[in-house]
Amino acid sequence: MLMADRDVDLALLPVLHELLRTRSTTLAAERLGCTQSSASHALARLRTQFGDPLLVRVGRVLAPTRFAEELAPRLEAVLGGIAALVDERSRFDPATLDRSFSFAGTDFSELLMVTAVVRRLSAEAPAVDLVCSAVGDEVERQLQDRRVDLAFGTGFRERTGLLVKTVATDGLVLLMRAEHPLRKRLDLDRYARAGHVLVAPRGTPGGRIDVALAAVGKQRRVVVRVSNFTTAAALVAETDLVTAMPRACARVMAARLPLLVRPLPLEVPPYAFSLAWNDQLSRDPAHRWFRSIVEAAAIAAFAVK
Repeated sequence: MLMADRDVDLALLPVLHELLRTRSTTLAAERLGCTQSSASHALARLRTQFGDPLLVRVGRVLAPTRFAEELAPRLEAVLGGIAALVDERSRFDPATLDRSFSFAGTDFSELLMVTAVVRRLSAEAPAVDLVCSAVGDEVERQLQDRRVDLAFGTGFRERTGLLVKTVATDGLVLLMRAEHPLRKRLDLDRYARAGHVLVAPRGTPGGRIDVALAAVGKQRRVVVRVSNFTTAAALVAETDLVTAMPRACARVMAARLPLLVRPLPLEVPPYAFSLAWNDQLSRDPAHRWFRSIVEAAAIAAFAVK
């Protein structure tokens, strides 16, 4: 017999399971920790949803219909499978995990975060491998196709099945060589006239600085457009070009190269940095554990000022 209502309340299935086991709304209610009237009401809803009486009173007990008898073993298997799944998830142990995770990010996110991530992986899951790649213009498609397990960056585009979680914010600062002519007399006009290096991980021109400059009637000349922050820092360390990058990244670059970090001479909104992944992986215990490690590393990296 087919169900009269296809929109079945799955929460009622454990009630049906106990009713079939006990043949009594009173005993089923005791086992489920609810009232007898609640069990009776649940049985009425189940009868409507399945389009079958399911249990009929015979003397002092409820006898299952033929349909209910046929349903019982399948119901047992379904509920048993769910219980096994919950038990498996609750017993997740990263120490036994043998898996490779693919992570897409910028070169600066690798500099800031990957060491901390690898340390955690080595300590908690020594058989886990990590494959890092650059965030490109196809990163959303790669996440949808699950060629990438987790991505870190800004401005993820909305796509079916993708989840995005903001984990940090950071503002842009100016990076220039230690002996740059503008180091002591930087203003908006001189900044706009300087030669700029634009970091464009997705390969697209322009950005928030150009929008902010346009709002005050100015524009800049982008002399070089590169795909990563490391190259930009190396360029400005040896030329009179300047570049802008997130404060956390600039701090790391200035510690490695003869560079100065200066505030930008105009207001530019900060960036929100996010993790993105395929929703199909949300309930995967291993992926959830990996996400938590990357998120913790990101929060710690951007917390340092």
